[in-house]
Amino acid sequence: MLLFRLLLRLYPRRYRERYGAEMEDFHRREMQAGGGGLVFWVRLVLDHIEAAWAVRRRERDQRGEGRMRGIMDDIMAAGRSLLRAPRFALFAVATLSLGVGAVTAVFTVVDRVALRPLPYPGSERMALVGIDPRHDPGSLGPLSPALLAALRATPGPADAVVAARGREAILAQESGPERVRLTEVSEEFLDVFGAAPVLGRLLTPSDYGPGAAPVVVLGHQAWRDRFQQDPSVIGRAVRLDDDVYTVAGVLERGFLAPQELVEDADFWVPLQVDYEIRSSFSLAGLARLRPGATLGALDAHADAVVERVHTQEVRPGFLLGATVSSYREAVIGPVARDLSRVLGAVTLLLVIACVNVAGLLLTRGAHRRHELGVHFALGAPRRRLMTRLLSESLLLAAAGGALGAALAWGSVELFRSYAPPGLPRLAEIAVDGRGLVFATGLAAVTVVFFGLLPALRSTRGVGGMIRGSRGSTAGKAESRLRSALVAGETALAVVLAVGSGLLAHDLIRVTQEDPGFRPDGLVSMTLNLEPRYERDAWVGAWDRRAEEARAIPGAGSVAVATQAPWDGSRIASTYRPEGWEGEEPIFASTVGVAGDYVEALGSAIVEGRGLDARDRGGEPVVVVNESFARRYWPGEEAVGRVVASGEVDEEVYRVVGVMADVSTRPGRDVFPHVFHPITEIVWREMDVLVRTEAGDAASLASGLREVVRRVDPTLPVTSIVTMETLSDRALASPRFYAALFGGFALVALLLAVVGVYGNTAYSTRLRLREAGIRLVLGARASQVVNRLVVQSAVAVGLGIAVGLTVAAVGSRLLSDSLRYVQPRDVATYAIVALAVAAAGVAAAWIPAAAAARTDPMNTLRGE
Repeated sequence: MLLFRLLLRLYPRRYRERYGAEMEDFHRREMQAGGGGLVFWVRLVLDHIEAAWAVRRRERDQRGEGRMRGIMDDIMAAGRSLLRAPRFALFAVATLSLGVGAVTAVFTVVDRVALRPLPYPGSERMALVGIDPRHDPGSLGPLSPALLAALRATPGPADAVVAARGREAILAQESGPERVRLTEVSEEFLDVFGAAPVLGRLLTPSDYGPGAAPVVVLGHQAWRDRFQQDPSVIGRAVRLDDDVYTVAGVLERGFLAPQELVEDADFWVPLQVDYEIRSSFSLAGLARLRPGATLGALDAHADAVVERVHTQEVRPGFLLGATVSSYREAVIGPVARDLSRVLGAVTLLLVIACVNVAGLLLTRGAHRRHELGVHFALGAPRRRLMTRLLSESLLLAAAGGALGAALAWGSVELFRSYAPPGLPRLAEIAVDGRGLVFATGLAAVTVVFFGLLPALRSTRGVGGMIRGSRGSTAGKAESRLRSALVAGETALAVVLAVGSGLLAHDLIRVTQEDPGFRPDGLVSMTLNLEPRYERDAWVGAWDRRAEEARAIPGAGSVAVATQAPWDGSRIASTYRPEGWEGEEPIFASTVGVAGDYVEALGSAIVEGRGLDARDRGGEPVVVVNESFARRYWPGEEAVGRVVASGEVDEEVYRVVGVMADVSTRPGRDVFPHVFHPITEIVWREMDVLVRTEAGDAASLASGLREVVRRVDPTLPVTSIVTMETLSDRALASPRFYAALFGGFALVALLLAVVGVYGNTAYSTRLRLREAGIRLVLGARASQVVNRLVVQSAVAVGLGIAVGLTVAAVGSRLLSDSLRYVQPRDVATYAIVALAVAAAGVAAAWIPAAAAARTDPMNTLRGE
């Protein structure tokens, strides 16, 4: 029997206590009947091992089912509890989802735009390389063919140097000619950016050799839209301008063209230039560093190449040297700062939401003290009570996380639809696994913070609750915690509202600044005269284009200019203004104009006169803008002064007028401008500006396009756009971010009001018994209301004071982004403070006034 009792130890204790005696009796009878031999004992041991394993497994399954049943019971009970408090659940879930969704959406955008590597192999080693112009030191200018050849021959710290440029061409098709853009690329360009063909091949070194047959590689979209994805397109002849190209390959669908270097990704052809040319700068260059090489080493090497190629005898006056910059920084740098501030704002918004929901959950836990006390008195363990409360928080967090994920997806789609056009990598933005994991992580944090903390506070000392009065007021510690939550979320809301308000106010001022011209009713058409006209015929060709535009019905003032406002271009030349004592000449933007330039823009001449037909062929004259006159002749008349060219010949121009400043881009200082007659400054590509006299600008744009198509269908039209459209594009970014930051400020105030209201309503409910007694004893309702409001008003006031202090200290971080508004703008601080104070007092007064209107006898009877 001793061995059998040892076998019984294999079974669980409860099983032995229940069946052990019967099993011993059965074993004894079996021993008497079977004799107890070796075979008997071997079989007995194996049978009991198998049976004990089955019993233990069954008990584990039963315990698991019991646990799962308990968890489900807790979840169901939590769901019923939340359904009994729909307003609380709605406020908590909405607040939590707002914070989770906003942070997830913005994190997704920042991750895709600024954090992830660019979609090119070795992108972290890529650097833009170009010339450093004297008029804008540190900026990146295009390379000359001679510079590109020298850099490719002696790459130094780089293992590849490539370049590209775009140009207009006429594509001959059965449906008629179509203007397209060709992208001319140097050897290895497509390889450096990781392009791969879906059909055929890429460009090879043999395509660049002397006498090589012209070949073209199609972008995937061009293959789809213009060639219907015909696989037999390889080897087909395609006429572009006067040349016939053979299709060598088609790029894969996922290839993203580097927008900082090329404008179009449909037609890729070999770059064919005379690499002896030093005077033409039109190539966008990029170098890929060798592993371990630095930007500084490449910069020094490029400077040495410039010194060798452009010696002092043949160096243009505008050429200072070479410059390089990180390609990644060039792509994301302009928007990384704005996006990081947006991420900081929504992170602060999430913190406000967290504090808000924490207060709501603490409030609900305190409301249920009597209920918890009854459960505890009836034998419910503290652990079970905490599990129930934690289940409620789990449901809230799950609902907030799920709704937040949906909100994040919708916000990202909305962001993609309304984001400013200049935002890089916009096509790559989408909520993916990382964004969803991030949302799930936030939900898990909220479970810990919003579930455990209120549960611990609500069940601490819960055994004594049942013995207390249902109407007893809250303790001092709990009152202090509640006031701290109100003050904390108010302070955070003030900080976010002030920062967002300053940025939004400044951006709104940017969108309202006077550009110096009237965009409404103005159309800009950019034409390229090559290859139709030789240089000596350009002036006459532009005069004819202006006459043709004047003949369009509804056209008023017409002008031709080397650049239009807000088109992003700026060509500078060297000058020596009268009285200038510097050794080096100054730089100013140079604009060639013809026709009614001032009238067409809707600008004004503030001194003297504008340029007209009498200035062609006579004394060299110019018009300068106000910025030029203020900078070089402050407080003096500019008309009659002379400006000498900074070139070797030093041609002298007399100033005949001063034109009002015309903004080049929103939010930027106006650069000094010098306006020449078109006979002195003329380019192959210029803008025809037409102001409508009757009708709308859109119909005038259509008329311009039709005239060009009828008069000279082979003349490339780069673009035709109304200046209102160009203005909207230029202002899209400041308007977008102004709306975004303004929305953050409003949401922060809303969350603060909700938090103050919830905590004040809870405080009022806890003090209903006190209020009832005071009313019965003769106190006026106004006295009761004031007493109930004072505590919350003090907390709100403290939060406003702390928030304004923190905002004032941290506002210096925004000083470099503010153009019109000071970092400590009194109006913004005052508006935020008054708005928060009014909202906080209103949120405290509403539940207090409702409590004062309650019949005190009903309150006391309820207690």
